[in-house]
Amino acid sequence: LYNLSVLYNLSVLYNLSVLYNLSVLYNLLLLYNLSVLYNLSVLYNLSVLYNLSVLNNLSVLYNLSVLYNLSVLYNLSVLNNLSVLYNLSVLNNLSVLYNLSVLYNLSVLYNLSVLYNLSV
Repeated sequence: LYNLSVLYNLSVLYNLSVLYNLSVLYNLLLLYNLSVLYNLSVLYNLSVLYNLSVLNNLSVLYNLSVLYNLSVLYNLSVLNNLSVLYNLSVLNNLSVLYNLSVLYNLSVLYNLSVLYNLSV
């Protein structure tokens, strides 16, 4: 009976040891899986932040490009308006010169007519 009792106790101790080892392995596996999930979560969050950063940078570049294009269009518009004003000024000056020339010619003709009438 003593031997049976010893065998039984050894069997219980062995079974408890196996259960303990299985429990340790299970806990280690859980910790590993949680660690993997955490690492995947961190990588996902970094990926999301990176993607948001890229989108933000693209948005900034696009907005700068739009502002630059608007600036170029505005500058071209200003240059065009200055060119139009200059051309109008030139035309106006030519018109004034022409009108002065006509008035001078009329004055000369009038003076010649007066001289002719006086001579007659």
